[in-house]
Formats: sequence, C-alpha cells, structure tokens
Amino acid sequence: ELDVRLCRSGEVVVFHDERLERLTGATGRVADTSWGDLSRLEVRSGPRGAPPARVPLLSEVLEALPRTAFVNVELKSEDWNGTRVADAAGALLEAGRHDTHVVVSSFDPRCLLRLALAYPRLKRGLLLDPDRSQLVQRHVTLPLLGRDAVHPEASHLEEGDVRSWHASGREVAV
Repeated sequence: ELDVRLCRSGEVVVFHDERLERLTGATGRVADTSWGDLSRLEVRSGPRGAPPARVPLLSEVLEALPRTAFVNVELKSEDWNGTRVADAAGALLEAGRHDTHVVVSSFDPRCLLRLALAYPRLKRGLLLDPDRSQLVQRHVTLPLLGRDAVHPEASHLEEGDVRSWHASGREVAV
C-alpha cells in the first residue's frame, strides 16, 4: 500500500501523514509544502541506525516496482481541495499504463468519485471506515464507487461479506 498526497506544487508524493512532524521533524502540512522542499527532507524510517530515506514521488516508486507487483495506491485527503490528488494520481497512473496492476483506494468517497469521473478505466477500491456507518458504506458508497475492491477492517468482517464481495467481482484486502 502506498499512501499518497498532493504537495503544494502539485506532485503526488508517497507520505502517510498529513503533517511532516512525526516522520521528518520538519513542521507543516504536506499540502502546504512544495516538492522542492519535500525532496530535501530526511524521513525517519526503518530500524535504528538505518540510513535516512527521503520523501518519494509516486512516479519514482512505480518505476522501481515490477509490473507484476499488485499495488494499492491509497489517496489521502483532508478536505475538498485535497481530493485533487485523485486527478493527479489518475493522470499519472493512466499515462504510465498502470491500470492493470494498480488499484486506487480511499476512505474518502469524494476522491473515488473524482477518480471515477475522470479515469473510469482505473481500478477503484473503497476503504471501509470503522468510525462511519457500515450500512451506508457497504450498501451505498461501495456499489457506486468501490467497483473493483473493498478494504474492510478485520474487526468488521464476516465470512459472508467476503463471499458476497468476491461473487460481485471485488478483491478483498484486509
């Protein structure tokens, strides 16, 4: 799974957190930081003593992975403006012909809607949020926006769900 966000200058970067503090020691939001500044940051990762890493672009990570790898690109957004990551990631994935081995997922249905409208050929999956109504997510949002995959929390998963989702052609990732 690759968590991706849009930085201030418009590039799609692989970074889990909304803010930089925990992983880099820098201050601010990824969305408010340019790629030029992000590219110079060291990311705290790996075991103690491991060399520092840097914030990668989604395009760099995809180039490094074999086309046989199944990749889940998770769109992260905190607000409507943040959903622009769907347009940028969709363009990058379609241009790079990553439609066969990448599924794009999100907790945010607005991201999946933007992706579906602009890039209908890309595979989409809904991440089920345990803090939101399961009824609405499973019976309204998933059928509309999670066409290819569903990602439930293990604690909200039953065997019948998996059978039903597989029968409808969806991949299930926990």
